[in-house]
Amino acid sequence: MNPAPMGPTTSLTKPVEIRPTPLRTSLGILTLLHLLVDVHSGMLPVILLYQRQELGLSLTQVGIAAGVYHFLISLAQPLFGHLADRRGGRGSAFGGLIWLSLMSASLGYSPTFSVMLVLAALAALGSAAFHPSGAAGASQLVSSRPGSGMSIFLVGGSAGYALGPLIATTVFEITGLRGTAWIGGASLALAITLSVGMWTRWPATAARPAPVAHVHRPGRKLVSSTLLGALAALLIVTGTRHWLYQSLANFVPQQLTSMGIARPQATLWLSAMLAVNIVGVLIGGPLADRYGHRVVVVGGLASLAPVLLVAGFANVYSIGPLVVLAGFLVGIPLAATIVVGQSLIPGGTGLASGLVLGISFAIGAAGVTLTGIIADQFGLGTAISGLAPVALAAVFTVFAIPRGISARQTRAMPPAPTIFE
Repeated sequence: MNPAPMGPTTSLTKPVEIRPTPLRTSLGILTLLHLLVDVHSGMLPVILLYQRQELGLSLTQVGIAAGVYHFLISLAQPLFGHLADRRGGRGSAFGGLIWLSLMSASLGYSPTFSVMLVLAALAALGSAAFHPSGAAGASQLVSSRPGSGMSIFLVGGSAGYALGPLIATTVFEITGLRGTAWIGGASLALAITLSVGMWTRWPATAARPAPVAHVHRPGRKLVSSTLLGALAALLIVTGTRHWLYQSLANFVPQQLTSMGIARPQATLWLSAMLAVNIVGVLIGGPLADRYGHRVVVVGGLASLAPVLLVAGFANVYSIGPLVVLAGFLVGIPLAATIVVGQSLIPGGTGLASGLVLGISFAIGAAGVTLTGIIADQFGLGTAISGLAPVALAAVFTVFAIPRGISARQTRAMPPAPTIFE
């Protein structure tokens, strides 16, 4: 007699949902696509480093260029996330990467700062189209361990950020800034190849959840003020983390070269910082699943603050190791904040991912622009050390998010698990 198929477990231990191999492969392809997208974002600080000399840019202009890129991403991501929930994310994800490859290829040909700014803004739309769909897909594919699934997906992006400076520096030292065309062409070919492999695995339309009866419960609003407050606090935390990350990515190379370190060596330190960030992102999700999201976010940001304080005034021998340590610590909270955001925002995970990522990119864009202005006025060291109180402010903001809060608890649905503990 054939054994009966296994049903849902009723043991006290939490079951681990095992998805079919094709879905695991899909998560792998999504992660590779994310890597390609963020290779271009990782190249931007290096492009700005070379363009600063080529076009005579100030540190304020460097901050504005990085800020515009990330601000445009922030504006467009919620829209693309909403479209992904309604129509499926396949087209926006693939099309976004192809568009990004084409725009990024043109950045090295910018004759003026204004043209470079326009091209960076257009490239940002491609990144914005990909991220909400990809993040929603990653969370759904590993639904029993969302932190772990999100970490795997985010590692692709972190790897792209780490490889971007290495690729850009290697090519630019041979071809100059016109090498963006070679990099963009290679990215376009890989994007099309991976998209073809993923096309039949990714549904053309989004899966719609079963309708839920909205029964009013006494004393409970459909969207509570507690939930809105928790969401606002979370967005401040995610935005601040992005501000810290982008300030490090864009101004560490400038700081290193100002200390007399050659551009190729400076970008090696940048790549090391971004590579170690992968480790932080990778372990942050499983740690959040095991110990709770609050512990991981607070621990990562609180540990980062003193490192930033010291790094701003480090000498040529200690600055490298300090920024690498900072890269590790700033990566730890990332997966936890996105997963919590998906639990706090009612509706589809594409919209939730788009809002969390989008608003965090907006705060980060404003922040990195402010960092550039401070660097021009008071020096790069002061600007980097000034990020330490920003990290501490985010730590205190975490405690404004109540334990166990979830969007499901504001609706007529079964009680949600404790999300932020």
